[in-house]
Amino acid sequence: MDLQLAGKNDIQRIERELLVIKWMIGLVLGGIITLILKAFFEPFSVLAA
Repeated sequence: MDLQLAGKNDIQRIERELLVIKWMIGLVLGGIITLILKAFFEPFSVLAA
């Protein structure tokens, strides 16, 4: 097996991929939190009307 150290280009590519993954996780969590809050507060809006 031929092992090599990661070059600067490899590290930059991994950093970009991690940034994209962080954004994707943030959007998914934001959507889930929105649905949870909507399900929690929607019954109260019916009572107020």
